[in-house]
Amino acid sequence: MSRFVKIPVHVLESKISASAKLLWIELARVSSPKRPTVWPNPEIFAEKMRLSVRTIRRLVGELVKAGLLTHHGYIQKRQKTYDLVWTSVAKASAYAKATADKLADKPTSDLTPEVLDNWNKRFPCLDGLSGRPTLIQVVQQAVQEAEQTKTKDARGYIEVSLKNMSRFWSESYHREKFDLVRQFGLSP
Repeated sequence: MSRFVKIPVHVLESKISASAKLLWIELARVSSPKRPTVWPNPEIFAEKMRLSVRTIRRLVGELVKAGLLTHHGYIQKRQKTYDLVWTSVAKASAYAKATADKLADKPTSDLTPEVLDNWNKRFPCLDGLSGRPTLIQVVQQAVQEAEQTKTKDARGYIEVSLKNMSRFWSESYHREKFDLVRQFGLSP
């Protein structure tokens, strides 16, 4: 469990109760953009937040309704698990629709929010944290480059760009980590 949590702007600006935002922050303490799955046990969070179990269940419902928490599955067929939404779904959906409209006559007309959601899961390091670009920024840049080069398979071009950027940022992250270890003489 981390001591600090980065709170995305879309969570702060969402039209939900302050208690729901605090629950999102508590859930963020036990997850990350790379591992967004959480299982909010109402009893534990009720005690931690000094609220009733019923209120915690209501707050979980509020987060789901707001799109800040999505149902993932079950643990042992009893406890529900959820994925904490670290990126703005509305932003991704709006961009997917705009891109699909813009490229309606091109092979990327099937660029839907579901495709972007799949890419978000496949390329988790493109999260906009620590100077890394967001997935949407990489897609926007790839679409512009595909238009400039008049690529026939724009979606394939976007996929390659996402893979390359993901590889670059993943490698640079590990390189920075290694440099810090070497600089301070710590063993890896």
